[in-house]
Amino acid sequence: GEKASVVSTKDSETTTDGDYSIQLMASSDKAKAEEVRKSMTAEGYKVALVEAKVDGKAIYRVRVGDYPKKEDAAGQEPTSSEGGDNN
Repeated sequence: GEKASVVSTKDSETTTDGDYSIQLMASSDKAKAEEVRKSMTAEGYKVALVEAKVDGKAIYRVRVGDYPKKEDAAGQEPTSSEGGDNN
């Protein structure tokens, strides 16, 4: 799977209040992005699905959280029950 990354939300239209969030995935498959969004929402995370145009194509970005500083977001990367081991 892909590694989550901290991204600035200042230049995008998101539903978050902070300046940074954690991007869990970016996909051209809206259904796949929506599935991840639903899964993370069910786990109690504040999730935003952001549509962006890249080279004229729609890309769906799943972002979680709203943090005032990049360092705050970097320390809070969530884990999905769909995979990965944090040990």
